[in-house]
Amino acid sequence: MDELFSDLIELENVSIWDKLELPSISQENIVQFYFTQKQRFLNLCTYLSFMLRGFNKKNSVLPHDILKVLCRGLAIQPSNIQNQNSVREQILYLILPKLHIALFNILDALINRFKEQLIPFGSIILQLFLQTLQWTENTSENQITISGNKPFRNVRISAYKCLNSWLMNTNSLSGIETVADEYLSSILKDIVPEKDRVLLTLQKTQNLSKRALKRLRDDQYEKGTYLNNGVGSSKEHYPDTDVCKVALDILQNIFFNSGTLLNQTFFKTVQNTIIPLLYDCYLSATDQRFYKEHPDCRLLLFRVLRALQMNPHSLSPLPTQYSLELFEMALNDNDLHIIQEAKVTLAELEKIIHPHAPPLQLTQVE
Repeated sequence: MDELFSDLIELENVSIWDKLELPSISQENIVQFYFTQKQRFLNLCTYLSFMLRGFNKKNSVLPHDILKVLCRGLAIQPSNIQNQNSVREQILYLILPKLHIALFNILDALINRFKEQLIPFGSIILQLFLQTLQWTENTSENQITISGNKPFRNVRISAYKCLNSWLMNTNSLSGIETVADEYLSSILKDIVPEKDRVLLTLQKTQNLSKRALKRLRDDQYEKGTYLNNGVGSSKEHYPDTDVCKVALDILQNIFFNSGTLLNQTFFKTVQNTIIPLLYDCYLSATDQRFYKEHPDCRLLLFRVLRALQMNPHSLSPLPTQYSLELFEMALNDNDLHIIQEAKVTLAELEKIIHPHAPPLQLTQVE
């Protein structure tokens, strides 16, 4: 890290009591130097990941030291690379995603090996995920790569997968309820398709009389000489399929692992988002085609609704009437996995709506 990011931003140095001595890399070719450094960085991260797993034997590490290194590496963001004109910083921008993914692999290995023993460090770990999700979502449209993906989508996927490992290994002790609202804003951006954008331009109104201005306001949504309207984007902006899948998976795991600890606003926001998206899949003719075309994402959307139904908030009414209607619609879906999910959920809802009376058991007297 010192050789890759020296003089880039002010970061705290990490003292190493037994430093690993590695041969120096030639700096004659600046491009070859940085890509060789990147490969060495990835190799060391892979080595550390395997060592942390312990190979099913007892392992003793200092989590604070490892998290200190992870915090330093994950703090490097594109915004820290101020001047994009130099070759060095352009190369750093290119290799930054793989460096972050390698660091998340270390964190994933640490979580899977030590599980609930890392709960005292939960706030730091959750902040690492949150800061990555926040800066990766702010990628503008002019930074789309040749393949049509955002340049840091794989970093975002790695952060979601690592967060999923944290939730699954710590369950209700994950602490996700403390930052759930901040996470939700990032998750919703990955699962809610943007609607068609319409650009409206109005004629300047400085020299119009009051009567003409009133007529303009009355006719502003009708075709006329005062209004020139055009479509800014002719097609719906689809979410990335892989990012959408992991985001929906995270959302249902949040309910299953911390459902009773989440606040009421979180429940209402998710319910008011998921239910309209599912209705659009079966009742809307044209809008929101994303979930119609991707059955895997549609299945995960139903699983989020099921998690919401099975883990209700004590102050919020259950969305039972919507769940019944939507899962009955899903019985006629083209995807067999969705049909099976609908059958299981409808059976669960039946037990909620019509609970069985306790059986008659006579006490046996010996």
